[in-house]
Amino acid sequence: MSLNELKIIVTGFPQTWNDWDIFHTFLKFGPIKNIRLHNKMAFLEMMTKEGYDNLLNYVEKEKIEVDGCTLTVKANQSKQIIDDPFLPHYEQHEDFHDTYEILDEKVYVNEFDGARNSLNFSFWVPLPFKDNKKFEKKLEVEFKKTKKSGKLPVNSFVVVKRCEEFMRGQIIKRLNHGAYVIFFVDRGFKTAAKEEFVRPLLDEDILNIRFKAALCTLANVTNTKTSFYNEFNNILCQNGSLKGYKMSLVGFEGYNSVVNINVFGKDGKSFDLAKALAEKGVCDLVKGNNIDEEEDKENIGGGTKVSNSSPVHRYTSNEMRNIDKKETVLINKIKELRIQQNCLETVYNTKNQMSKK
Repeated sequence: MSLNELKIIVTGFPQTWNDWDIFHTFLKFGPIKNIRLHNKMAFLEMMTKEGYDNLLNYVEKEKIEVDGCTLTVKANQSKQIIDDPFLPHYEQHEDFHDTYEILDEKVYVNEFDGARNSLNFSFWVPLPFKDNKKFEKKLEVEFKKTKKSGKLPVNSFVVVKRCEEFMRGQIIKRLNHGAYVIFFVDRGFKTAAKEEFVRPLLDEDILNIRFKAALCTLANVTNTKTSFYNEFNNILCQNGSLKGYKMSLVGFEGYNSVVNINVFGKDGKSFDLAKALAEKGVCDLVKGNNIDEEEDKENIGGGTKVSNSSPVHRYTSNEMRNIDKKETVLINKIKELRIQQNCLETVYNTKNQMSKK
């Protein structure tokens, strides 16, 4: 299978679109494995050859027009587009679970796709492994049995020895002195590593284990200001008085897990992160069903603005699984209808030929 097989580039879509808009637009052609947005381009990877062909065959004959925009769709034939710039691979985490114990794992602000700005703000949260020690042992074995290779390409997956730990990573770029900049797919941060501590990840069983850095966005927040990033970072990432946090999953927006975060201080006090950010004036709260009238009055009285705008629909993991099931049923139904159509056409043509005789 070639590097670019089943991969497609889409341009010309509205600037307000996210990966979820792309997903809904192209799902009718076939199941989609992955979507990445970068620099006004969408990179799609279809799950099946049939879906890939359906889409390309359609755009040869018809235009796809949405919201006054005509989309340009073509096969991804350029290796350079894949390798440069770096686009991290991540998945929607159906195994994301609410946390009942206070976590102290470091949260990292997303460095990619312009996510530091207020409009696209998102962050990585490490999810715990059930058998973390066994997994690290597998990585150590993989590292020791794999010899150093030559120049490793951008986007390739590797095992990295860092601070006596062994981690999975993805190469962002190669530095002039031979080191690599690595994105650690199970932690959500990036840093440089000397090539002597980097090995190619060749074991597919290890690679196929879901990455444990979940890409998240904060629920019930709207109208974020430019200083939103700094305040978020100060409260959750660089707060010396922080004991930890608890997270609850609200749903999904595209490939982002939408979460509520309750922050716990060493003094025993706790507070909701979204409300704390709103009180600092760097965002507004979304008025939803989970905010009652008393809370509204309290927020407004405290100077916190509550927006009447409705949040987009957030899909739960069960809903996502149901979408997959319905999609499979729909595809099978379409196949049945095509078979019936072919049978009817055959009967019709046969009758026509007989009537002519």
